[in-house]
Amino acid sequence: MTEAINSPDIVDLARSHPILKNGRYRNPWDDWKSPNIISCRLLAFICTKKIPRIPRPSWSEKLWDALPIYPMRLRRERDLYFYFTLTPLKLSYTPFRFGNNLRWYVPMGLKSFFNLFGIINVVELTWWQECTHDEETKVKVVCTPSYHWTKRKLFDNNKVLWCSWCVVGPKCNFYFAGDTGSFPAFKEIGQEYGPFTLATIPIGAYEPRWLLFHQHVNPEEAVDIHKDVKANISVAIHWGTFPLGYEFYLEPREKLKEALEMKGVSPSSFFTVNHGEIIIVNQQ
Repeated sequence: MTEAINSPDIVDLARSHPILKNGRYRNPWDDWKSPNIISCRLLAFICTKKIPRIPRPSWSEKLWDALPIYPMRLRRERDLYFYFTLTPLKLSYTPFRFGNNLRWYVPMGLKSFFNLFGIINVVELTWWQECTHDEETKVKVVCTPSYHWTKRKLFDNNKVLWCSWCVVGPKCNFYFAGDTGSFPAFKEIGQEYGPFTLATIPIGAYEPRWLLFHQHVNPEEAVDIHKDVKANISVAIHWGTFPLGYEFYLEPREKLKEALEMKGVSPSSFFTVNHGEIIIVNQQ
């Protein structure tokens, strides 16, 4: 492993970048608003009261342990290898499980967290920053913008950057939109790194819109992302597991079908999958 592989490429400062002020990040777009703790508590209360809680990529029972009333997961995961919590994070990074060559790509502000548990093979990136993962295969990992915020404790709002990810190879490209609201940079991502062989795009937790517009897209906006990033195939994520929005937890699947028909997009190019289902996307 050479230093060139570990070192991220220089950032293109001509593009939109997150604003860092007083140790906290914010989106550069004027219409963005970071939710406060009161709105988070309100939404958590609405969700836990309106949707039945059935206890049992978050592998925990609750999405956020800081709030006792935060919604529990609606579906159990099958054959979980480990829960992604602090202790298993340390246990998972052992030669016995993954070998010594596992590399973690994280947005700005998270490297020190991984180092705290003895994980040193960490590459920290900001938006539009690229890192060559393998010189032989020419695969690179790109940190790209998203429209969101971060929080894991009561008073650590936005101390860590949020992002989406691109994995770019000589034959296939993959886009992970992650957790995001709708914003203009999707077209930039598509122009720079598309078309994508496969994209994963969120479709759930979008009601009420007045509260969640700045952090979660609805199915109609998800179809726009599919088109903006130039995805050949998109798989819907971020729905049906945690009751984070006011809508019924299975509604996003049906709304996606309606949005695809309304926008004239083939349902075979953007779909949901069942738990454990295997979809072959590219046989090249």
